[in-house]
Parts: sequence; structure tokens; C-alpha cells
Amino acid sequence: MDLLTYILIIIGLVFLFIRLLRIPIRVISKIILNSILGVCLLFTANFLSEIIDLRVEINSITILISILLGIPGILFLFIFKYFILK
Repeated sequence: MDLLTYILIIIGLVFLFIRLLRIPIRVISKIILNSILGVCLLFTANFLSEIIDLRVEINSITILISILLGIPGILFLFIFKYFILK
């Protein structure tokens, strides 16, 4: 094979690699955005819930729940705190 064939194969493989990475990058960026929003909502809800003395401790477990579950996770944390731990 000559040099032109190798260059075309490399360009094709690079194009295929970029094409395959395009979809997961969208998924990863969506996960990162949801994670940031979940943590921000946890801190905001925790700040606002001081009025009724229903504060959820911020630790690695509560942050992980808010990242993975989002708004339902934050609601779960506050319901769990109110009914189970109080």
C-alpha cells in the first residue's frame, strides 16, 4: 500500500472515532449539567429550609443522592429527614 492509502485509512479512522464519541459527549455533558443543578438545588433548598428548622446535613451521601436523582432525590432527603429522623 502506498502513503496515500495509509493517510486515507487514518483519516477515516479518526473520523469514525470522532463520530462515535459525539453521542457519549452529549450524554456526559447532560450528566454534568444535572449534577451541578442538583447540588445547587440542594444548597438552595437547605438554605431556605432553615426557616422551618428542617436542615439536611451536607455530606458525601446527600450530595451523591442529589446528583444522581436530582429534584426527586432532594425531596426524598427532606421527607426522610422530616419523617424518619425527627
